[in-house]
Amino acid sequence: MPSADSPHTADPAADGANRPASDGRVASGLVIRPLSPASPSDLESTRAIYNHEVEHGVATFDIEPVCADAWRAFALRHNRANHPLVVAECDGVVQGYACLSPYRDKDAFGPTVELSVYVRPDGRGRGIGAALMDHLIRTARSDERTHRIVSVITGGNDASERLHERFGFEYCGTLREVGFKFGRWLDIRHWELDV
Repeated sequence: MPSADSPHTADPAADGANRPASDGRVASGLVIRPLSPASPSDLESTRAIYNHEVEHGVATFDIEPVCADAWRAFALRHNRANHPLVVAECDGVVQGYACLSPYRDKDAFGPTVELSVYVRPDGRGRGIGAALMDHLIRTARSDERTHRIVSVITGGNDASERLHERFGFEYCGTLREVGFKFGRWLDIRHWELDV
Protein backbone atom coordinates (compact mmCIF):
# COMPACT_ATOMS: atom_id res chain seq x y z
CA MET A 1 0.00 0.00 0.00
CA PRO A 2 1.29 3.54 -0.54
CA SER A 3 3.46 4.51 2.36
CA ALA A 4 6.18 6.98 3.19
CA ASP A 5 8.82 4.66 1.76
CA SER A 6 7.21 3.25 -1.37
CA PRO A 7 5.04 5.58 -3.47
CA HIS A 8 6.13 6.82 -6.87
CA THR A 9 4.54 8.58 -9.80
CA ALA A 10 2.70 6.14 -12.07
CA ASP A 11 1.90 8.15 -15.17
CA PRO A 12 4.94 7.53 -17.33
CA ALA A 13 3.47 9.35 -20.31
CA ALA A 14 2.31 12.44 -18.40
CA ASP A 15 2.86 15.45 -20.60
CA GLY A 16 1.61 18.29 -18.44
CA ALA A 17 -0.20 19.89 -21.37
CA ASN A 18 -3.55 20.16 -19.58
CA ARG A 19 -2.92 22.33 -16.55
CA PRO A 20 -6.05 22.76 -14.41
CA ALA A 21 -7.79 26.11 -14.40
CA SER A 22 -8.54 27.83 -11.13
CA ASP A 23 -11.84 25.94 -10.80
CA GLY A 24 -10.01 22.57 -10.79
CA ARG A 25 -11.00 21.57 -14.34
CA VAL A 26 -8.87 20.90 -17.39
CA ALA A 27 -10.03 21.38 -20.95
CA SER A 28 -11.07 17.72 -21.17
CA GLY A 29 -13.64 18.12 -18.37
CA LEU A 30 -11.45 16.59 -15.69
CA VAL A 31 -12.50 17.49 -12.14
CA ILE A 32 -10.15 17.12 -9.18
CA ARG A 33 -11.85 16.65 -5.82
CA PRO A 34 -11.13 15.09 -2.42
CA LEU A 35 -11.49 11.32 -2.24
CA SER A 36 -14.47 10.33 -0.11
CA PRO A 37 -13.74 7.34 2.16
CA ALA A 38 -17.51 6.97 2.52
CA SER A 39 -17.84 6.34 -1.23
CA PRO A 40 -17.42 2.68 -2.21
CA SER A 41 -16.88 3.85 -5.80
CA ASP A 42 -13.99 6.15 -4.83
CA LEU A 43 -12.36 3.45 -2.73
CA GLU A 44 -12.71 0.66 -5.27
CA SER A 45 -11.68 2.81 -8.23
CA THR A 46 -8.49 4.04 -6.57
CA ARG A 47 -7.68 0.63 -5.12
CA ALA A 48 -7.99 -0.91 -8.61
CA ILE A 49 -5.64 1.74 -10.03
CA TYR A 50 -3.09 1.08 -7.29
CA ASN A 51 -3.37 -2.72 -7.46
CA HIS A 52 -2.85 -2.66 -11.23
CA GLU A 53 0.51 -0.98 -10.57
CA VAL A 54 1.27 -3.52 -7.81
CA GLU A 55 0.70 -6.41 -10.21
CA HIS A 56 2.11 -4.93 -13.43
CA GLY A 57 4.43 -2.02 -12.65
CA VAL A 58 7.31 -0.86 -10.53
CA ALA A 59 5.97 2.53 -9.40
CA THR A 60 5.23 0.82 -6.09
CA PHE A 61 7.36 -1.79 -4.40
CA ASP A 62 4.32 -3.60 -3.01
CA ILE A 63 4.20 -7.17 -4.29
CA GLU A 64 0.73 -8.27 -3.16
CA PRO A 65 -2.51 -6.42 -4.02
CA VAL A 66 -3.98 -4.33 -1.21
CA CYS A 67 -7.24 -5.57 0.34
CA ALA A 68 -10.30 -3.34 0.71
CA ASP A 69 -9.91 -2.88 4.49
CA ALA A 70 -6.27 -1.82 4.23
CA TRP A 71 -7.10 0.59 1.41
CA ARG A 72 -9.91 2.17 3.42
CA ALA A 73 -7.54 2.60 6.38
CA PHE A 74 -5.05 4.30 4.02
CA ALA A 75 -7.76 6.67 2.77
CA LEU A 76 -8.87 7.52 6.31
CA ARG A 77 -5.33 8.64 7.20
CA HIS A 78 -5.64 11.38 4.57
CA ASN A 79 -7.60 14.59 4.09
CA ARG A 80 -6.53 15.74 7.51
CA ALA A 81 -3.66 17.98 8.56
CA ASN A 82 -1.43 18.56 5.51
CA HIS A 83 -2.14 15.20 3.86
CA PRO A 84 -4.71 15.64 1.07
CA LEU A 85 -5.91 12.71 -1.04
CA VAL A 86 -7.66 13.70 -4.26
CA VAL A 87 -9.13 11.97 -7.29
CA ALA A 88 -9.27 13.10 -10.91
CA GLU A 89 -12.68 12.32 -12.34
CA CYS A 90 -14.07 12.68 -15.85
CA ASP A 91 -17.70 11.92 -16.70
CA GLY A 92 -18.15 10.17 -13.36
CA VAL A 93 -15.15 7.87 -13.84
CA VAL A 94 -12.11 8.14 -11.56
CA GLN A 95 -9.09 8.42 -13.87
CA GLY A 96 -6.40 8.75 -11.20
CA TYR A 97 -5.58 9.88 -7.71
CA ALA A 98 -2.80 11.62 -5.84
CA CYS A 99 -1.89 12.28 -2.25
CA LEU A 100 0.56 13.96 0.04
CA SER A 101 1.45 11.52 2.80
CA PRO A 102 3.67 11.77 5.87
CA TYR A 103 7.31 11.56 4.77
CA ARG A 104 8.34 9.70 7.93
CA ASP A 105 6.57 8.99 11.21
CA LYS A 106 8.77 11.11 13.52
CA ASP A 107 7.14 14.40 14.57
CA ALA A 108 9.95 16.64 13.30
CA PHE A 109 9.24 15.41 9.74
CA GLY A 110 5.71 16.87 9.89
CA PRO A 111 6.36 19.81 7.50
CA THR A 112 7.69 17.41 4.83
CA VAL A 113 5.22 15.39 2.77
CA GLU A 114 5.65 12.73 0.12
CA LEU A 115 3.86 12.92 -3.22
CA SER A 116 2.23 9.93 -4.88
CA VAL A 117 0.39 10.06 -8.21
CA TYR A 118 -1.34 7.10 -9.89
CA VAL A 119 -3.30 7.15 -13.16
CA ARG A 120 -5.37 4.44 -14.84
CA PRO A 121 -3.36 2.74 -17.61
CA ASP A 122 -5.89 3.84 -20.25
CA GLY A 123 -5.77 7.43 -18.94
CA ARG A 124 -2.04 7.96 -19.18
CA GLY A 125 -0.56 10.53 -21.50
CA ARG A 126 -3.59 12.85 -21.25
CA GLY A 127 -2.18 15.26 -18.66
CA ILE A 128 -4.06 13.71 -15.73
CA GLY A 129 -0.91 13.10 -13.70
CA ALA A 130 0.23 16.67 -14.34
CA ALA A 131 -3.17 18.06 -13.33
CA LEU A 132 -3.09 16.07 -10.08
CA MET A 133 0.46 17.21 -9.33
CA ASP A 134 -0.40 20.83 -10.05
CA HIS A 135 -3.41 20.65 -7.74
CA LEU A 136 -1.45 19.15 -4.84
CA ILE A 137 1.50 21.52 -5.24
CA ARG A 138 -0.88 24.49 -5.12
CA THR A 139 -2.58 22.95 -2.08
CA ALA A 140 0.77 22.49 -0.33
CA ARG A 141 1.84 26.06 -1.13
CA SER A 142 -1.33 27.39 0.47
CA ASP A 143 -0.85 25.31 3.64
CA GLU A 144 1.54 26.92 6.11
CA ARG A 145 2.12 23.51 7.74
CA THR A 146 3.92 22.24 4.62
CA HIS A 147 7.54 23.18 3.87
CA ARG A 148 8.78 20.56 1.40
CA ILE A 149 7.43 17.92 -0.95
CA VAL A 150 9.51 14.80 -1.61
CA SER A 151 8.88 12.44 -4.48
CA VAL A 152 10.46 9.01 -4.82
CA ILE A 153 10.68 7.71 -8.39
CA THR A 154 11.74 4.25 -9.47
CA GLY A 155 14.91 4.40 -11.55
CA GLY A 156 14.27 4.37 -15.28
CA ASN A 157 11.00 6.33 -15.16
CA ASP A 158 12.40 9.19 -17.25
CA ALA A 159 8.98 10.65 -18.15
CA SER A 160 8.08 11.04 -14.49
CA GLU A 161 11.41 12.70 -13.79
CA ARG A 162 10.87 15.15 -16.66
CA LEU A 163 7.42 15.94 -15.28
CA HIS A 164 8.90 16.64 -11.85
CA GLU A 165 11.53 18.90 -13.39
CA ARG A 166 8.79 20.90 -15.13
CA PHE A 167 7.15 21.49 -11.76
CA GLY A 168 10.44 22.71 -10.25
CA PHE A 169 11.50 19.58 -8.35
CA GLU A 170 15.23 19.08 -7.96
CA TYR A 171 16.97 15.71 -8.03
CA CYS A 172 18.63 14.99 -4.69
CA GLY A 173 19.98 11.43 -4.77
CA THR A 174 19.69 7.77 -5.71
CA LEU A 175 19.50 4.69 -3.54
CA ARG A 176 20.71 1.82 -5.70
CA GLU A 177 19.14 -1.64 -5.87
CA VAL A 178 16.94 -1.20 -2.81
CA GLY A 179 13.97 -3.05 -4.29
CA PHE A 180 13.61 -6.40 -6.05
CA LYS A 181 10.52 -6.95 -8.20
CA PHE A 182 9.76 -8.93 -11.36
CA GLY A 183 13.19 -10.56 -11.17
CA ARG A 184 15.26 -7.40 -11.19
CA TRP A 185 16.87 -4.94 -8.83
CA LEU A 186 15.38 -1.45 -8.72
CA ASP A 187 16.83 1.93 -7.76
CA ILE A 188 14.85 4.77 -6.26
CA ARG A 189 15.58 8.39 -7.10
CA HIS A 190 14.65 11.21 -4.74
CA TRP A 191 13.28 14.58 -5.87
CA GLU A 192 12.31 17.54 -3.70
CA LEU A 193 10.38 20.79 -4.00
CA ASP A 194 10.50 23.64 -1.49
CA VAL A 195 7.00 25.08 -1.18
